[in-house]
Amino acid sequence: MFGFTDYSEYRRHEHEMTRRNERKRHEREIREARRARETGRRTGRTAASGARLARARWA
Repeated sequence: MFGFTDYSEYRRHEHEMTRRNERKRHEREIREARRARETGRRTGRTAASGARLARARWA
């Protein structure tokens, strides 16, 4: 199986990949929310409305 010596090694690798992808997704969401907040401040909207827009985009 893809060069893994046993199933537990394969599952550890899968778990690590899942964890890494979740961490990247979370960091991306934080960046997007921050960007939406900054955009809201520049255009006169409130930070809360920018955060709502960012959350709605990911829903």
